[in-house]
Amino acid sequence: MGKTSTRNDTQTELLTQLDELIKRGRHLTGLNPQSISNADKRNLHIDSRKFVIDSRANIKRIAGNDSEYYRSVITDGVEYPKRVSIPFLLDLISSLKSLRDAVDQGLLTSIESGLRANIHDDFMEQACQLIKSRYHIAAMVLIGGVLENHLQKMSQKHELTWDGSGSISTYNDLLKDEEYDTSVWRRIQAIGDRRNKAAHGNGKDIKSDDVKEDHKYIQRFLADYPA
Repeated sequence: MGKTSTRNDTQTELLTQLDELIKRGRHLTGLNPQSISNADKRNLHIDSRKFVIDSRANIKRIAGNDSEYYRSVITDGVEYPKRVSIPFLLDLISSLKSLRDAVDQGLLTSIESGLRANIHDDFMEQACQLIKSRYHIAAMVLIGGVLENHLQKMSQKHELTWDGSGSISTYNDLLKDEEYDTSVWRRIQAIGDRRNKAAHGNGKDIKSDDVKEDHKYIQRFLADYPA
């Protein structure tokens, strides 16, 4: 696939992050442990471990833990080996470079989708923990944020346009009949209303059970209506 002529903000950001990681890895593999002090050797070990952790976290976040990029950096089922060797670091750098090429060559659509899904999963898990800890108002704000972002991407997928910065209500109106029926539209509107109340300090009437149901509903919605 040919290289794309333009890059969006997400693509540029990912390339910058990957370039920085590759630079760190090359620096670490270029050092000679025989020519540095014992104290510096300890620092090298710490820096190498941190590089492995940061690299794998970024690969997982960008491409997902089911991707070939992530599976390639797992050794015998172990994510973070006790000893980090130069060959191991070189293999990790190669995986970072392969992922960077994929981003740079215009494969961002699938990568961005995976990245967004990972972020949504994280936020929904945080919301679940907040509900369990009886912070259902804060959970409602998170759930609504995930919903709004997903509806926006759905609208963009259908090349729908709107005035202003957009909102759950705006996207929901655009997607009615285009993507789902009136019953789904009503439910989304209700969730959007609760989110707005929670986000603007008017959440005293929001019930924890309603937030729990909204959380379950949005989890199903994300799966049933991919962006």
